[in-house]
Amino acid sequence: MGDSYSTPVYGTPSYGGGEIIGTPSSTTGAAVETVPADGAMLVVNLPADAQVFVNGAKTAATGSLRRYVSRGLEAGKDYEFVVKMVVDRDGTPSEQTKSVTLTAGNRSTVTFDTAVATPKTSLTLRVPADAKVWLAGNETASSGAVRLFETTTLKDGQAWKNYEIKVATVVDGKEQVVSKTIDLVAGKSVELSLDPAQRTASADAQVSIR
Repeated sequence: MGDSYSTPVYGTPSYGGGEIIGTPSSTTGAAVETVPADGAMLVVNLPADAQVFVNGAKTAATGSLRRYVSRGLEAGKDYEFVVKMVVDRDGTPSEQTKSVTLTAGNRSTVTFDTAVATPKTSLTLRVPADAKVWLAGNETASSGAVRLFETTTLKDGQAWKNYEIKVATVVDGKEQVVSKTIDLVAGKSVELSLDPAQRTASADAQVSIR
């Protein structure tokens, strides 16, 4: 079912602007597809559970394909519409906004991503090349003086609190261990230097967050 609008940014419809007029339930699909000579149609593809705002006004249409009609447009004029999609993913709202220009008698389609991008979180460790590394209690398999770890498990706004990084290496025949606890925040890049041969106190570890 489509919604009707009379709120173009440019130009003035033949009747007042700002009011949202819902299409009557008796309107057939074929009728909704027809673009009136003094109107324009906006077709929006998006997740079925998303909310849509057109020029700041919340719409009532539902589903993954939604049609909106603006009437009272003057021929030859451009009318700009700002379409905002808001979708909830695990309790976190995500927004996308797009602008489209319509003219009387025409239609345009706007497509929003059905999947919300997950931020990449990275951890770079500078350690002795022969060191063993544990992340959150799990021994890692990587080697070398610079080690990169990445995850997309953390969603936007989330963080792993008190995330422990432990490094062990043999110094003068004895195993030395140094550890550091940090908050790993989604979308951040963390660089951490840990060298048991220099100091074992975790407070002396250097952390850089971008």
